[in-house]
Amino acid sequence: MFRRILKSIFPFAVFAACLAFGYMPRSAVPALAQAGKAIGLYGYSSIVNGIWIAVPILALTIRRVSLKSALSDLGILTNPLRPFLFAFIATSPALIGFALTAHVDHLITPRAFFVLCIWSPFAEEVLFRAFAFGQLYRRAGWNFWVATLVPTIFFAAAHAFQPSDAGELAGILAITALGSVLFSYFFVRLGWTIWAPFALHALLNTWWTVFTTNQTALGGLSDNIFRFGSIGLALGLAAAASFTPALRFLVPEKGAWRAA
Repeated sequence: MFRRILKSIFPFAVFAACLAFGYMPRSAVPALAQAGKAIGLYGYSSIVNGIWIAVPILALTIRRVSLKSALSDLGILTNPLRPFLFAFIATSPALIGFALTAHVDHLITPRAFFVLCIWSPFAEEVLFRAFAFGQLYRRAGWNFWVATLVPTIFFAAAHAFQPSDAGELAGILAITALGSVLFSYFFVRLGWTIWAPFALHALLNTWWTVFTTNQTALGGLSDNIFRFGSIGLALGLAAAASFTPALRFLVPEKGAWRAA
């Protein structure tokens, strides 16, 4: 246990520093706030996301004395084709459901699309999943549920600015926490590849953004039916691949998954 605690100091320290920077008042670093304002829409959050990507990579590069080892640790060097195909099939219920019940949002700008559907999901998956969860689970040796607990709490808290009442806040915390646990599972199950949780995260955000649905992470009843349909399909594909050779082009027969 003592060795686990020692091995946990590094990821906790880096993770805490990134979170502190991301959630501190903008007035604390006026120059950064000005830079974000100069960039325009989503400028400040884009800078924070960039730091969430750069700092874990830099920290691991120093620790491993190799950029390649750092990128490998984060699952960035893995082939993205299978995870993206898996994610596209898995999120098809959300795509089809939103397409049938909503209409395309013609007001979405290229910058907003890039930040909401690509840049932000990638930054969150690097920091919360590949780095924080990955280091605690893979390197420090914590079991899955303990290793995913801290990133999950903060990942859910990151969305807490959206609601207008306590009930909606509780719903957002629950659904984003569930997504965080599932993203951690697929990060491991598909072979320590960041592209699995990123593809799921990015595509769900894409269908959510392209079609005019509820604007908070909680969503309405029909929205959640489609999202839970996607979650169910993803888990079903992962389970079926264990005994169905035809599905192993999507999911490895045996991932590195262990619950304890």
